[in-house]
Amino acid sequence: MNKIMIVTMRLIICIVVLFSIPTITVAEIHNSHYKSRMTKSELQHRLDNIPSEVPLRYTEEVHQIVDTYIRGYRRGSERILGRSNVFFPIFDLELENNTHIPDEIKHLAIIESSLEVHAVSRTGAVGLWQFMKETAKIQGLSVNGEVDERKDPYLSTKAAYKYLSRLHKEFGDWTLALAAYNCGPGNVRKAIRKSQSRDFWKLEKFLPKETRRYIPKFIAASYLMNYYDFHQLTPRVEAPIFEQTAIARIYDYTTFSEISRMTGVSISAIKTLNPSFRGNYIPISTKGYLLTLPEEQMFQFLVLKNKIENLEFTLANPQKSFEKTIIYSGFQLRRAELESLNKMPTLLNVVKNPLQNETLDLKPITSPGIRSNEKVIYYKMKIGESLTDLVGRREYGTLEDIIDLNDIDLNHPPRPGELIKIKK
Repeated sequence: MNKIMIVTMRLIICIVVLFSIPTITVAEIHNSHYKSRMTKSELQHRLDNIPSEVPLRYTEEVHQIVDTYIRGYRRGSERILGRSNVFFPIFDLELENNTHIPDEIKHLAIIESSLEVHAVSRTGAVGLWQFMKETAKIQGLSVNGEVDERKDPYLSTKAAYKYLSRLHKEFGDWTLALAAYNCGPGNVRKAIRKSQSRDFWKLEKFLPKETRRYIPKFIAASYLMNYYDFHQLTPRVEAPIFEQTAIARIYDYTTFSEISRMTGVSISAIKTLNPSFRGNYIPISTKGYLLTLPEEQMFQFLVLKNKIENLEFTLANPQKSFEKTIIYSGFQLRRAELESLNKMPTLLNVVKNPLQNETLDLKPITSPGIRSNEKVIYYKMKIGESLTDLVGRREYGTLEDIIDLNDIDLNHPPRPGELIKIKK
């Protein structure tokens, strides 16, 4: 009996001890990975393997900032990663118009604003690219009581790349161009004179303290964007989605409530997509202001405003390998898409251009059946006019050319008022 009790007690003790041993979860294994600091050689090796025209030099300060991103500021880093999914496609679109600018320059917006459209610095710099008011105006952005285009993702990016291009042209070095973006070209020129060097790491001691830290911040941001998955960081999408949106240039006074009533897009969503407007309206302007809406709602808005018959739509970047053209065609919108635009913001350049003499000249475009040195026009079909009549009167190619170029089904020929594409 005593032996049975002793065995039972021992069994109970074993069970208690077994369940008192802490278990190691998958999450804790991951946590242990990012809680331990990378070695200098490990970080140096990873930086060396990032393709970059801006030299990604290892320093202890770079190491400290990387640690902040991957260990001390994880949730903030994940929010930055989420916003990068929203804004980097916009930056990439502008980079295609500035092929001399390295891809990694877009990481500059991370250290400027953490990719916050409404970011405002203690010195009054605003937006994704943190433009001061006077610098913004010099770069062509409107900043007044009604509009602050420093908050416009498209226009501010265009202005930032324009400014960075000018700085690189002056200094011939991207690291110095970035430093000049932060503290002004005058301070960089002064540092070059004092140090007798154009090497940032040799002249940095002559730059303001903030600028000395600026390049290490850029290097750390580049590390984050290339290696975040190594540290189990997951993008948190909190910013508005600018994908599948269209942009139109609006000249007339237009309220957000009017746009909302016509399209069904809420006023709060319109404000989110158009952060540059201070009030809930677009001011009247001879140069026009950009309005961003979801793509389908934009077409609906322009149709209801009776604007489309006086507008020409083309993708803002004519150098791309695809064409997207949207034109007024009777009471329909005809859309030619030669390549998928998935995950690409549909940036449309909307230009007032009344149809005159039934034709509309466009810039040369690349399309099947069109050589790069050929020009294309749109011809408006008249009442009672056939394609055969058109070919017979004008030397715009053969009937087969027109059919192939417009993908026309002869069982459903173009109707009067439709616009067709013709080689000129």
